[in-house]
Amino acid sequence: MKNIKNWIQVTRDDNEIGSFTAELVVLVPIIMAFALMLVTFARIERARSVVLDSARAGAETASILSSPQSAVFGATEASSYIIMRHNVTCTNSSSVAVDVSSFEPGGWVSVTVVCNVRLSDVSFPGVPGSITFSSTELTPVDPYVSIHG
Repeated sequence: MKNIKNWIQVTRDDNEIGSFTAELVVLVPIIMAFALMLVTFARIERARSVVLDSARAGAETASILSSPQSAVFGATEASSYIIMRHNVTCTNSSSVAVDVSSFEPGGWVSVTVVCNVRLSDVSFPGVPGSITFSSTELTPVDPYVSIHG
């Protein structure tokens, strides 16, 4: 035990008094900036993923419905529901465009979702105040569906 006390007294230098405070003053802002950057990137990735899922859900819903009108309505509702369910707020409301020009058994349906997500409440310098995500999904129409209208 006596050797440890001597080693501590030998290694401790009186010039180091207050260095912990200086280290904190330098490190805390860096750690805070890193945490804020992590939150911002997580929010960006989450919003991108939700927009992608929304377009996919809309296209899958439209592909099994029996008329172009119901496909447009179903795709819009499904896409909007996914965005709302995941609490992603689009600044200018999400835009859902459904292309049913080839809506026939074995044809395809396309759904495009555009969402402008606000980042100004969590971002740091150098990151824009908002970012626009767009996703288009193309899904084949069920070849066994009976098309009406």
